Amino acid sequence: MFAFTNRLSGYCGSIESCGVVIESSTASERQQAAFTVKAALKVFGETVVVTGKASAERREDAMAKALDDVFGQASRRLEAIGNAHVGCGCGRDSACG
Repeated sequence: MFAFTNRLSGYCGSIESCGVVIESSTASERQQAAFTVKAALKVFGETVVVTGKASAERREDAMAKALDDVFGQASRRLEAIGNAHVGCGCGRDSACG
């Protein structure tokens, strides 16, 4: 979880707030650990909500996959928002924030 928040803050310094909800369950048909991760970020007054789901035999792998999915979705959305704000350049330069 700490790695995820560090990746987000390293990607975009303009994030005003971030809330993350993690739900855990077991995929009964395969007895695999499953996670759903939902993140709500606020940047430049806009709210970005993304959800990722993943399962794996090891709980750590399932959570890491779900967090990676959410990070990928969030970074694409943040880049689009950043492009609309002069001087931000999310993920590309240090002018962000």
